[in-house]
Amino acid sequence: HVVKGIGDYSNGSVSIFNESGPKLLSSTRENHLGHIYQYITLLLGMKPNQHEYKVMGLAPYGNEYEAARSRKIFDSVLKVKGLDICFDEKPQDLYFHFRDALHGHRFDGIARALQEFTEALLSSWVRACHEHTGIKRLTFAGGVAQNIKADKVLAELDCVDDIFVCPAAGDTSLPIGACYRIMHEFIGANVDFVDIDKQTHCISVHDLEKKLKQRKIDLVIV
Repeated sequence: HVVKGIGDYSNGSVSIFNESGPKLLSSTRENHLGHIYQYITLLLGMKPNQHEYKVMGLAPYGNEYEAARSRKIFDSVLKVKGLDICFDEKPQDLYFHFRDALHGHRFDGIARALQEFTEALLSSWVRACHEHTGIKRLTFAGGVAQNIKADKVLAELDCVDDIFVCPAAGDTSLPIGACYRIMHEFIGANVDFVDIDKQTHCISVHDLEKKLKQRKIDLVIV
């Protein structure tokens, strides 16, 4: 599962992985959950793409009444359809829509409503994907996956037995993912075939060259 603000061809996708590699099941450009969190961060007077964690931390301080008042506004925008999160009622502009619709709402109520909306929408999405695939092992990536409170909710779902979230779930981990993909495609093995030092989390160039030579793989290590 991938949910992020901006992607090359989508901002939300569902894939399954096995020994044959990845298989994309669905993708969409309408999964604007990341954008909504970004815009609300800005509307609350904080830095977008930096302070979303502060909004997440503020959420528990909102009372139920104020959260319910704001929640209605979030619930009307996105929905789960098939394997995608997509628009329900598409605003002309997300930022100005929420700026106007949330005018006069309490800041902590907005934060709680946004977090609860995020958790509920992601949970519905994961359940829908489980119903389609029957798979209970979940890998969650993209900027939205950095919302650790939402990750906890997903981990506790009955349809999830195991969840993996990369510590740097946004674009910062793309080079690592690229290395894993190349390793799988060109070496034809899991990354476990190298003995990584448990203290340094590294492998020496000598040991790597030795492993590659054993598999008759020609690769220049710079």
